[in-house]
Amino acid sequence: MGKSIKEIEAPDVKKWHEAGEIVLVDVRELLEYNEEHLAKAHLFPLSHFKPELLPDPIGKKLLFYCQLGLRSSGAALKWAEYAGVNEAFCLKGGVAAWKNCGFSTVHDRATSRRIESQTYALSGILVLIGIICALLVSQWFLLLPAVVAVLLVLSGVMGHCLFSFFLSMFPWNR
Repeated sequence: MGKSIKEIEAPDVKKWHEAGEIVLVDVRELLEYNEEHLAKAHLFPLSHFKPELLPDPIGKKLLFYCQLGLRSSGAALKWAEYAGVNEAFCLKGGVAAWKNCGFSTVHDRATSRRIESQTYALSGILVLIGIICALLVSQWFLLLPAVVAVLLVLSGVMGHCLFSFFLSMFPWNR
């Protein structure tokens, strides 16, 4: 029999959470988790997700979530296969749906601001290096500021900055 993923609406997840019926598993990356997450959620980033490391729910359901509900389905399926269960649960629409219902999240603003500052500094340094090298060595170095600009535009469109994600992996940001 195939494994199935049940997407649960945010109001139902909130009821289950308040009743202590679920264990929340956030599969987003550390930077996203630090920016905001659901209260009492356990972080297990999808980038190095191992179902055997998840907490034993003991009489509760594991409920997986991410930003929009896409990544969590893959993690839930991996866990269901590992645990030998036929169904797994995900927050339909992820954190975005949770917030659209007016439910609160937990924020770590200090970490967020620190990484944001590093992102600005890294972007500026790369642009400056590109311009100086273009003036002194070769005009081909103008590609560096152009790439930085494209990445920043993509970050604005996607809502997540690749530089910030990269910086969040360094030990001083953990």
